[in-house]
Amino acid sequence: MKTAIRGNHCAMVTPFTDDGRIDEPSLERLVAHLLAENVHGLLVVGTTGEGFNLEVAERMHIAERVLRWVNGGVPVGVMIGYAGTQTSIELGKHAMEVGADYVLVPPPPSAFPLSGVGLAGYYIEVAQAVDLPVMVYDGGGGIEVSLAVWQRLIDESDNVRYAKVSVHDPVKVKTLLKGLGGRIQPLAGKEETVLAMLGNGAVGMISGAANAAPADVSAVFEAYTSGDREGARRIFYSRVNPLVTMTFPARNEFIQCLKQVLHWKGVIASPATRHPLPGLDDVRIEELRGAYEFAIAEDRLSQTPAAD
Repeated sequence: MKTAIRGNHCAMVTPFTDDGRIDEPSLERLVAHLLAENVHGLLVVGTTGEGFNLEVAERMHIAERVLRWVNGGVPVGVMIGYAGTQTSIELGKHAMEVGADYVLVPPPPSAFPLSGVGLAGYYIEVAQAVDLPVMVYDGGGGIEVSLAVWQRLIDESDNVRYAKVSVHDPVKVKTLLKGLGGRIQPLAGKEETVLAMLGNGAVGMISGAANAAPADVSAVFEAYTSGDREGARRIFYSRVNPLVTMTFPARNEFIQCLKQVLHWKGVIASPATRHPLPGLDDVRIEELRGAYEFAIAEDRLSQTPAAD
């Protein structure tokens, strides 16, 4: 691993062309943009990256390309969750082969959500098959991982080291740190409570908002952890929170909102998502644009798409 997993790890979107193909030139521009804007790490093909809308081969292709372009500049994580354990393991082994620094593993999507023994068994089987640090997605798909399951995970799998904490209670961060003796390093996974999670001991954040405001989200982390909490609050509430408020409460539209902002900024050629995600209506686009201009834009935005 290049460095410890900490700070602002952007949960990257996956750019598509208007007809639904992976837009590789836009993807490369996005990686370059995020690195230039001081993100501390990248996470690919997660929920924000529409991993659920990608074929296994596409997920592998994106991971390969991003790791090649980053070339060791920052740590890169790959989301390997899948409905079937063996496919999750296959994705994890591929992530190892192409040089990923860690893997993010959410609870497996299922019509019958796992909990307790079943959930622990899934995580342990995946972790023991993949020789990389494992970040467990606590709260992914609405499934919270209990402290008892966490204890079993760290008892049976030494490489389970990180948590993306996406539950509504920021105190879960402190619960993991104290209850597991510091064996797990939590990262904030709820955009609206990131400051409270940092206050409870989170070592960073997995941030979708960092697509739209990468430098600002990094500045929030750096100010907060250097002791300048008031400075972190000024940045968050003036420059990040307007986008968070406009983007994340609508869970079936937050990816489209992030892509729309990146399109306005000229980073990606199209804000397209794959079906079944719906498009944004005119009112949401208008309010999103207003939030973006209020929070970040220094100049009036151009509607001209980026050139391939």
